[in-house]
Amino acid sequence: MTFGGVAAFAQPARGRLLKIQFTVALFVAGSLVWLLAHAWFPQIDQAVAAFPTRGAIRNRTLEWDGTSPVSLAEGPFLSLTVDLEGVGNLGRSADLHVELGRTGLRLGSLFGYWRVPYPPGRSMVLNRTEANAWWGAWRTFLLIGAGALVGTSLLASWWLLAIGYAFGVRLIAFYADRHVSTLGSVRLAAAALLPGSALMGLALLLYGNQRLSLLGLLLAWLIQWVVGWVYAFLAPLWLPRGSGLPAPGRNPFSPPPSAPPR
Repeated sequence: MTFGGVAAFAQPARGRLLKIQFTVALFVAGSLVWLLAHAWFPQIDQAVAAFPTRGAIRNRTLEWDGTSPVSLAEGPFLSLTVDLEGVGNLGRSADLHVELGRTGLRLGSLFGYWRVPYPPGRSMVLNRTEANAWWGAWRTFLLIGAGALVGTSLLASWWLLAIGYAFGVRLIAFYADRHVSTLGSVRLAAAALLPGSALMGLALLLYGNQRLSLLGLLLAWLIQWVVGWVYAFLAPLWLPRGSGLPAPGRNPFSPPPSAPPR
């Protein structure tokens, strides 16, 4: 987590960087899985249990055999409601509000509302019996899939971004009279992204514990990029000095010292 520690990854170390990357990716993915299991999935469990005995989406229209508007589940992170005519005002206090309308979904958040029409040519059963069976069968796999997707995406994005950042690392090292190889600059850039990602994983945990608001979580997502840029800019200054540089305090134009007489 120090600039010198990030700079040390520029040297070959037999997969040490990959091990640290895997650890950070596992931490961030685990934080997200915990957040989903703690903040979202209980609300979905409650909503599925509140489905009526008959309900489906057919021909881009919601067929709902129940009262409307009605709140299916509500919490501080997620709320799910049914409002066929769009006249209710339920669940608006959650960070994410999902409203099932007659012809589409309405997603509400900090940025306002976004309407998503139901897909054409597809049907979805929303009765309690079948929805419970489907959700119970896929609940665990969705959590595992979300964690695996986040972990692999982080690993891939770190290396792709590191290739782009490597030019800046080489440029800073050149003007700072520091020595780094091309592969070393890529490794350093990849390591520079890890502290910001670890910060994002911590922010997910704080948000799930309601120690951080949704706005704070979004700010943490932006700050992680700034942290990566700061490490990529300053870590090259901790690289070893380039070969052939004059020693400090010695006149570079003076002749080399003569050899001692034999």
